[in-house]
Amino acid sequence: MRILHVLNTVVHTGNGIANVAVDLAVEQRRRGHEVAVASAGGGFVDLLRENSVLHHHLDFTSRRPKALITAHRGLATLVDRTRPEVVHAHTITPTVVGAVVQRRRPFTLVATVHNEYQRGVTLMRTADAVVGVSEAVSASMVRRGVPRARIHTVLNGTVGSPRRTAPSPEDVVHLPPDAIVTVGAVSHRKGADVLVAAFEEVVREFPGAQLYFVGNVDWTELAEGVAAGERADQVHFVGFDAQPQRYFPTATVFVLASRRDPMPLVLLEALEAGLPVVASDVDGIPEALDGGRAGLLARPEDPTDLAAKTISLLRSEDLRRRLGAAAKERVATLTVAAMTERYLEVYGITSS
Repeated sequence: MRILHVLNTVVHTGNGIANVAVDLAVEQRRRGHEVAVASAGGGFVDLLRENSVLHHHLDFTSRRPKALITAHRGLATLVDRTRPEVVHAHTITPTVVGAVVQRRRPFTLVATVHNEYQRGVTLMRTADAVVGVSEAVSASMVRRGVPRARIHTVLNGTVGSPRRTAPSPEDVVHLPPDAIVTVGAVSHRKGADVLVAAFEEVVREFPGAQLYFVGNVDWTELAEGVAAGERADQVHFVGFDAQPQRYFPTATVFVLASRRDPMPLVLLEALEAGLPVVASDVDGIPEALDGGRAGLLARPEDPTDLAAKTISLLRSEDLRRRLGAAAKERVATLTVAAMTERYLEVYGITSS
């Protein structure tokens, strides 16, 4: 099968959309399909080429009329030259441009909704098939008017990702006891303020606890406020790390306090490492945690509940061990191979 993935960028900066698209493209190529990616480029271009996935430079990052006309011409030319059977769009603008190009060209257009909370996401209904990365996302798209018959759910998978290698012993970050780790942008959506507030309650029972934010600091006011406060020596904003798994081997608990999160890859990676998890009961997170069997679910935007769940894990080594085992069992089904197989099924169903 000839497959063309289209998205904004393939940056190597913790972008979940790029991560999924790259994993999928490489795995499809390994299975013998002809696969290409079109984007404005980024750090994963070399990885794609190393795995015999062609990368074509097309810029979908602007929605200005002139930029859209240029993107349309570029995609139309690329489709005419490469004749893909499936064009798989991962963001809004490539979906809309792809739908216009498709009017005069015979290919199947599939659109994956990675972030259904984004403004304009309803435009992705123009695809022949709309894929939600969790049942929560798929249900949201139904509420937005997309016919259920055109919606499919494909859970993200991270096990077996070609992007990642296990950290070497010398690369592992050695954390102190009672270390709480979260990975992702320090932002309002990721609930950074909720986690900071919850940590205040945690340290009342565990005075030596340490909190590590591993990710880009988008909310500088929050970080600056913490740095100026009494927890400055206990809350660490370490910034983006291309290999955040370095923090997992010696972490005590992984916490994700998101307000919105369709199916966060970092959560799956924490499960893969066998970390006991506390995460918000929102969007696709309960699906990732198997309804709470593979990790503790906390009420969203509730620092007290988040703190209570985190404290319960810090208190009990037995609970941490049991949840760690359940985490590995759960994530064993969330592989890149399983994700790829499911997408190939969607392509086949939609094309027929």
